[in-house]
Amino acid sequence: MPRQEVQVQLMRALSEFSEEENERIKKCMRKAALSCRNDLKNTSPKADGEYASGWRIKKVEKRLECSYTIYNAKKPGLTHLLEKSHLIRNQYGRYGRSKPQVHIKPAAERAEDLLIDLLVSEL
Repeated sequence: MPRQEVQVQLMRALSEFSEEENERIKKCMRKAALSCRNDLKNTSPKADGEYASGWRIKKVEKRLECSYTIYNAKKPGLTHLLEKSHLIRNQYGRYGRSKPQVHIKPAAERAEDLLIDLLVSEL
């Protein structure tokens, strides 16, 4: 068998392997993103219910990379105000600061751990 034919067959086998591996990684990433979104829906403050139910997932796929963005579609500006503290005024006209309600970072950390576990378990 000529050398060029062997190289072509080897490249074909490697590309098939990498496509299968990419699909496996994308599947694990989707599971982790869904888990993170559900976690955010459950742990978000529920004063009016709109904020907690507004979490969405957006898949961003470019040529050789894929990522998922989890964002709040209904009240996007509220995420920063809840995570960090913000200035408030009480009934007497005095100013103070709200208590930060950290809920995004722990959910993201749990999603990262889940992604690692999924990738390791599928080996």
